[in-house]
Amino acid sequence: MIHDHRCWAFESTADFRARAREFLRDGLARGRQVWYVAPGDPALDGLDDAFRTGAARTVSLDKACPEGAVVDPDAQARNYALATEAALAAGYIGLRVAADWTPLVTTPGQLDTLARYEHAVDRYAAARPFSAMCGYDRGRVGDEVVARVASMHPATNADPGFWLFGSASASAALAGELDLSTEELLVEALRRADPRR
Repeated sequence: MIHDHRCWAFESTADFRARAREFLRDGLARGRQVWYVAPGDPALDGLDDAFRTGAARTVSLDKACPEGAVVDPDAQARNYALATEAALAAGYIGLRVAADWTPLVTTPGQLDTLARYEHAVDRYAAARPFSAMCGYDRGRVGDEVVARVASMHPATNADPGFWLFGSASASAALAGELDLSTEELLVEALRRADPRR
């Protein structure tokens, strides 16, 4: 993996919480500040000391991006860039986020802008100490939506066939297999990423 920005398709909230806990504990062990972002009033057990010291925090997705909201891809990526710089200023070696983005991909407009955000933040993660695990509830949004967001990450537990992701040395990087079955998805991913020469 070139940098640590992964898509995690999950079957249950309990499954995502368990994966998020592992991912964030690893981040804490490496000296990163960690955030858990989820709908409702997010809670994540097993990180009590980190929450007490401020090394870990929870963010309600409902308050940050109300259901039905369409995110501004560049503004959202800038927000995480600013949060990463704040974590560095506080003495951490970076920021790690586990987020359940499911409510923000339930309409075509939301999916389009969030996929754009995924690539924008991935370009940032390729060059700066930011890592993330982006969760999507497969049962709620379906395999087709999961493939569209998974293809914008360098790592995933889903299999979109290819991965179009950020690079510190180029406008984009591409891995996986390309054939007629992935042609439509690739065209869409390239449009969303809008790589420059």
